[in-house]
Amino acid sequence: MPKITIEHDSTLEPREAFKKVSEFLNTDKDLKKMDPQYSCQFDESQLSGTAKGKMFSADLKIKERPQGGSQVAINIQIPLALAMMKGIIQSTLQKKISKVL
Repeated sequence: MPKITIEHDSTLEPREAFKKVSEFLNTDKDLKKMDPQYSCQFDESQLSGTAKGKMFSADLKIKERPQGGSQVAINIQIPLALAMMKGIIQSTLQKKISKVL
């Protein structure tokens, strides 16, 4: 399966970034349109989570940056059938994450 990695540095503290990203992943209508069967599970104590659906799976991890703020990393696995759209998927999600944070 092709993989997409999205990393974003934020000035928000890790817990605040986790709250915003997890809320976005749970409520974004565009993601639901792409794969209505996807669901998310989050572990607030580890600042991590997973999203799984028929069309993709993803792992989320938020870490504290040494200079302050946080780093959000999302690793997404998509089916080979969507490999041609990898760049579009990556840029769309990157823009959405940037807007949320």
